[in-house]
Amino acid sequence: MPVENLKLEYLNLSHSKLRTLDLGSTPNLCTLLLEGCYDLVEIKAPVGCLRNLAILDLSGCGSFMSFLFDKQLDSHLIAEPTNVCPLHSENNLPKLKFPCFYREDPGNIPEAPRDLDQLEGLEELMFSSTKIRNLPDSICMLMHLKAIRLKSCWHLEKLPEDLGRLQCLEELDLTECIVLRDIPNSICQMKSLKYFHLPYCFLVEKLPEEIGSLKRLEELNIEGAGISHLPQSIFQLKRLCIVGFTWQLQSYGFKSVIQTSTYVSFAYTSYHSTANHLEKPV
Repeated sequence: MPVENLKLEYLNLSHSKLRTLDLGSTPNLCTLLLEGCYDLVEIKAPVGCLRNLAILDLSGCGSFMSFLFDKQLDSHLIAEPTNVCPLHSENNLPKLKFPCFYREDPGNIPEAPRDLDQLEGLEELMFSSTKIRNLPDSICMLMHLKAIRLKSCWHLEKLPEDLGRLQCLEELDLTECIVLRDIPNSICQMKSLKYFHLPYCFLVEKLPEEIGSLKRLEELNIEGAGISHLPQSIFQLKRLCIVGFTWQLQSYGFKSVIQTSTYVSFAYTSYHSTANHLEKPV
């Protein structure tokens, strides 16, 4: 299907049997909706014709997404076009910034891509229920990364030692990384970190001693983690919210805990007692 309209701003071809879309001359196109176009295999877009594109929906385009990314995606894509994609210099694909979510497949994901550093504009990275054992060091080159979410990655054994190079990172979520043991000391260099979550990281027994240098840290979730005591430096942080089991927080010396459920509470560092290095009860 060829398209050529200098004034066209909105194009919805969702759930069609389209195989090839030639956008021709559509310099004002802002919204392109192709949801459910399972047979789509090719989009022809002259350089510059997508410079105003703001919304690109390719959810359910199984064949096209498999062809382009070598994995199926199921997401709503909010795209910000810049220039020609550096990873596909042989064609005229635009460089787009968007969130994407991989479907779980029976084979699972055995390892993270080694060349993640090529995704220079990546802001969020999430792996869930994968077989990944470690993250490549190349992740430390993603200077625009704001969030890392590694949820239920039960095989994850370690994090990159230089993770602290991610100066823009605001969220580090390691929920249920049950075989992870160590948190690299370099995370204390993450000046933008606001949320650090370690729920049910059973084998993580301690936090870096200089964690108090994370002046912007707002929430620390250690519910069910194996941490026996909190570093003294953490109490230098003003109004840090620490989430954990009620008995867990009390064992750290917190007297003013606020229960959110039968077993879970939160406390603020402003209200800690002097007995903040008590060991966990057996």
